[in-house]
Amino acid sequence: MRRASCWYPRLHPALLTLAALLAVAVSAAPASLAGQELRSFTVDDALDARSVSVADVTDDARWVAVRVTTARSRMGTDHFRFGDPTYVAPGRNELMVVDAESGETERVFDGEVQTTGETWSPDGGSLAFLLRDGDETVLGVWERDRNRVREVRLRPEREVTWGGPLVWLPDGSGVVVGLRAQGWAQRARDAYEAMEYGPIVVQDSRDDFLSWDAVRLMASLAELAVVSIPDGRVRILLPEGAYQDVRVADDGSHITYTQVDRLRTSYARSEGTEYEVFRLDLEPGAEPVSLVERSERRVRPRFSPDGSRFAWSERGDIRLRSMDATGPLGDSAVLVTTDYRTPLSAADTTRRSFSLN
Repeated sequence: MRRASCWYPRLHPALLTLAALLAVAVSAAPASLAGQELRSFTVDDALDARSVSVADVTDDARWVAVRVTTARSRMGTDHFRFGDPTYVAPGRNELMVVDAESGETERVFDGEVQTTGETWSPDGGSLAFLLRDGDETVLGVWERDRNRVREVRLRPEREVTWGGPLVWLPDGSGVVVGLRAQGWAQRARDAYEAMEYGPIVVQDSRDDFLSWDAVRLMASLAELAVVSIPDGRVRILLPEGAYQDVRVADDGSHITYTQVDRLRTSYARSEGTEYEVFRLDLEPGAEPVSLVERSERRVRPRFSPDGSRFAWSERGDIRLRSMDATGPLGDSAVLVTTDYRTPLSAADTTRRSFSLN
């Protein structure tokens, strides 16, 4: 969801009835089973059982975007293309919008489509999503007042990253998305086919990456860009890389993100990958500023509403740091849980060691 990293989560009474509303919205069961002959549960029943997942909720908790899927809609996967970075397995769904106050539902599309990344605009008037159109991924927007879907055609034409970031700017003028670099698809496909159809394949643990691991790694690479919703204009923010936890500040002045650098194939957990958290002002010409130094220890910061501070957990403690702080991460942070730490007694330590073993 768009504001998953907010300082304090906001609750709304309407969410307490959301489960019931969704059940009403997607239920196709008859009102009564009286007088009906019982029958066996069949394979078709299992394939057509409908599952509902909440994709995103507007800030006022009034409008809920949901995906309805079945096991049948996920059939057709080409398992011979396992490891192909250019392949997206099928997974069609119904995309629906539920009015959490009235329980009324609206289908965004007449039939099943394949979407991901659904996220509401700040004013709740538009729902952005990534749509699979044949072998391409396009950026779509559903306008609630007009009840229409339109494709945002990128200028210049670019390929949107399936499953990549999709974050609205606070004024609703655009979104931050991941785009494939020019020539990425050909490079990724060539690398896959060399492994799949090559006469000899060698996997050597002395190399930084096992060959298949290096091929699959290409799926995570993308450029980070801002796309204008009205006209599709593209502005590249960052070159090709692996970016996660992308967040836009509430005032629209900057973004924060985690850059993930795979160094080698990992044979043990928490090894072989380095993480670094950055801030990038959205004004043209700005350069990224490191907030959390590069290391194999991953930090997932949570930012204050005004974007001036961030907090993170570390070995059971919570630390707080200003955006403008300098120096090592731990040295310039405030440990806010000091007064709440209770040392374990010798007996507690013994019991915990025993339970872990």
